[in-house]
Amino acid sequence: MPLHPHLIEQGITALAKPGDTTPLFYREGAGNEVNPAPKIRATDLSDWVRSLGATDPNVQPNHGWRHRFKTLSRVVGIPEELADRIQGHAPKHQGGKYGTGALPVGVLLAEIERMPRYEV
Repeated sequence: MPLHPHLIEQGITALAKPGDTTPLFYREGAGNEVNPAPKIRATDLSDWVRSLGATDPNVQPNHGWRHRFKTLSRVVGIPEELADRIQGHAPKHQGGKYGTGALPVGVLLAEIERMPRYEV
């Protein structure tokens, strides 16, 4: 999946270390029936966001960002099918499953680049 250029400018690629197989966005092997891995990943991400200064207790960054992406994708004109693909959502109908698989990276990057930068 391509990354928004603003994320690259902010240094997200520095998180990846050559030869390091550690997952970037979750703790491998984390989770159990009581505290499943997705909940742990969400907590980790929320802790990280709050460490950056987003301390408003009413802010729900993890879930809220998914909604924000969907809203902005509509505003900037990203086709729903491509917004779903970027977010990893399954096709809504059988025809959406047809084709040869992954779209060319350039197609998804062009859509991602429609999204605005977030200046802090």
